[in-house]
Amino acid sequence: MPPPSSLTQTAFTIAAGESLSPAVDCSPGTPVFLLTPASWDPAGGVSFQASADGVVFADVMTNDGSELVMSFTAGAGIMLPGQLHWAASLKMRSGTRNAPIIQAADRTFTVILQT
Repeated sequence: MPPPSSLTQTAFTIAAGESLSPAVDCSPGTPVFLLTPASWDPAGGVSFQASADGVVFADVMTNDGSELVMSFTAGAGIMLPGQLHWAASLKMRSGTRNAPIIQAADRTFTVILQT
């Protein structure tokens, strides 16, 4: 029987006037859940950039080649899809790569890592 897993969390912020977060170190575990900020500038969802080494980032796509875009409710939690589980580092974007949405205020998220 495998040992029970534990959870750890890391907060990160999309700064006011920006649409892309700084890199979040996910190497201690697998990113599985996201806690969203209480306020969020209008819809458009979020998209991601991921990296295996924390240096080279790429936009995350689905198996059919479309950009992975997730919708969410402000002040809630959302399960992260398998396309993000391998990432050693993540960046989160407000909107999409072709239509980023600038945030009017700092927006702090928390990613939950399963270790």
